[in-house]
Amino acid sequence: MTPNPFEQHPVSAGADRRTPPASEPAWQEPAEESERLRLRIARPGPNTILLTAVGEVDSTTVTRFRDVLLPRLSATARLLVIDLGAVDFLNVSGLELLRYAHSQAFNRGMLLRLVVNTHAVRRAVWQAGLGAVVESHPTVTSALQTVPAARVPEGVGSTGAAASAGILSNGER
Repeated sequence: MTPNPFEQHPVSAGADRRTPPASEPAWQEPAEESERLRLRIARPGPNTILLTAVGEVDSTTVTRFRDVLLPRLSATARLLVIDLGAVDFLNVSGLELLRYAHSQAFNRGMLLRLVVNTHAVRRAVWQAGLGAVVESHPTVTSALQTVPAARVPEGVGSTGAAASAGILSNGER
């Protein structure tokens, strides 16, 4: 009978033990999206939202990041802090999302701040030019320190959008 090559046979007393048996490669399933990026939302104050991200923000996790981040922009809070302190990787899609979120927050009269304290994220923010647009802080404490007063977006006054269009209250221009 031909021995089955897949069967394990006990090592005989006279066998050479100097050559270890070849081990199988350790195959790992790809980490699930939820394991690669964890998000937590907190309300440290009545006018403040803190969104903490841990892991990687890339093309496979940015959709979930977007789905958690964008609804926070419609909240009544005046300050949204995004803590990227535990983010290991931030790619272009994540940077584009942060730029979009900043513009949406600004249009709604909300201030968006980033917590950036790792070299990789700081460099990505700098290279994307986002550091010149979005306020960055080294710690969550410093980012939460001052909650801005309610701000009316530029061009919207007490008379509404008509004033920004240059229309007088009697309808004349």
